Amino acid sequence: MPSPLELKPDQLRRTCSSKQFKFKDTSQVPARQTIYGQKRGVEAIEFGIAIDSPGYNLYVLGPGGSGRLTAVQQFIHERAADAPTPDDWCYVYNFKEKHKPRALRLPAGQGRQLQTDMEKLIETLRADIGRVFESEAYLEARNAIRSRFEEQSQAILDSIHRMAAEKSFSIQATPQGMMMITPLVDGQPIDPQAYEALTDEQKEAITARRRELEGSIEEAFRATRELQTEIQEAMQTLRRDTAGRVMDAQMSDIVKKYANIEGVAHHLQAVREDILDALDEFTRVEEEEPQQQAGPLMPRPDGDSTPRKRYAVNVLVENMPDSGAPVILLDLPSYQNLVGRIEHEVRFGMLTTDFTQIKSGAL
Repeated sequence: MPSPLELKPDQLRRTCSSKQFKFKDTSQVPARQTIYGQKRGVEAIEFGIAIDSPGYNLYVLGPGGSGRLTAVQQFIHERAADAPTPDDWCYVYNFKEKHKPRALRLPAGQGRQLQTDMEKLIETLRADIGRVFESEAYLEARNAIRSRFEEQSQAILDSIHRMAAEKSFSIQATPQGMMMITPLVDGQPIDPQAYEALTDEQKEAITARRRELEGSIEEAFRATRELQTEIQEAMQTLRRDTAGRVMDAQMSDIVKKYANIEGVAHHLQAVREDILDALDEFTRVEEEEPQQQAGPLMPRPDGDSTPRKRYAVNVLVENMPDSGAPVILLDLPSYQNLVGRIEHEVRFGMLTTDFTQIKSGAL
């Protein structure tokens, strides 16, 4: 039987020379994206991740603590980093069909930017339009229109009084806004007893003149109503033109910024027209709790009919530019977590919703 081989202490350990390595310390060594001892498993993971066609899944099974989830995530993140970054998706108000919000597709990172730009734009427009409506130039133009209406209305009223005097009548306006026509005799109103003492021919003559006067008064009232409509249209045109100039100046930058993105330019134009159609509502300062302003018999309109909601941008899908494909880790793949949901809020005891309550899912 051979005798045992005697070993020296330095033979009982392996000595590695640091000169064989090209790095100074392990912080300079890149981590290897692999699972040691699982060559076939790694190949299967790489093969599964490389499949781009829809309908394929990768199922990884292993004992707890084996690092399978971490390893799979590393492989996925490595591949996703080189994939193209998907676009952002936003929901905005549909001014033609309010129950069908419009979806906008924007390059990655611009969805949140559009939301911020719209918030700043609306606040700026509300302040600037309110300020220009209090300017001296606007007030002078409005007063000029109002003075023209008052002058023309007074001219019509004076013509009625002259016509009544020519036909021996006096006209007085009642508190109810009616015209009281009284016949005159020798320039003085005739009392009922004196009227009854007149002959039938005299009464018929008074009645005939009264009918002619009433016809002229009706024509004058019609002219006054037409004049009032004309003045209202002139005032509305003044407001729209004044606000429109302010909006065009403030919106020029945002219009140029998103001019090449399909749908955004159309939405900005729709916002402009909607603001011009509801200037009183737009310039009115919104309360923090709008429900406090409504009585029990006069509830306020739906939430999406307030400027704060109508002109908002709901960012549904957001990605950072040049960040690659998103990697989503979902512990509970329920229906709502996958496809999204629509949230609600309570208004006057009823559940209501709008496009800002739409929340995205993992898909």
